Amino acid sequence: MGGVLFIDEAYYLYRHDNERDYGQESIEMLLQLMENQREDLVVVVAGYRDRMNQFFESNAGMGSRIAHHIDFPDYSIGELTQIAALERPERTRARPASPGQPHRGRQVPQSRKVRSRANRG
Repeated sequence: MGGVLFIDEAYYLYRHDNERDYGQESIEMLLQLMENQREDLVVVVAGYRDRMNQFFESNAGMGSRIAHHIDFPDYSIGELTQIAALERPERTRARPASPGQPHRGRQVPQSRKVRSRANRG
């Protein structure tokens, strides 16, 4: 078999609050596949840090088989402005964020939201 399996938002595989959920069964199958194909299969699970931590805590077998955890920091306001400018340079009026200035208590938006807004007609 071999290859790379990428699972984005892996925490949605299992929801303990849904008794009709087949996620635990799929996780057990995935763990078995990871064990049987460990020489030629790479499994990458991705998602928001807090939810991934809960995912690993609720699935001990998964946590012990995923050896490397990489945390990517959120984009800064300046970086998001650059992304928007690259997506629609003719429509973007870049206003650089002041260094060290908080984002007024709101969460920094994701780049895909910035991209989506930049691409609106």
